[in-house]
Amino acid sequence: MTAQFQLAKQSAQDHPEDQSHQEKVQEIRQEIIKNKESLSEIMQDFKYDSEDAE
Repeated sequence: MTAQFQLAKQSAQDHPEDQSHQEKVQEIRQEIIKNKESLSEIMQDFKYDSEDAE
């Protein structure tokens, strides 16, 4: 996903007149944010589960 984001950013820089490239950057950025939030929740669950096991 990071590579897709980097490629999209490069395309947006290479074609500043084409709004679709910037929109793609925003879509991927939002997807990364959602994944980060999901991973954070999972890590919190693991943390609490491991504390309960002690």
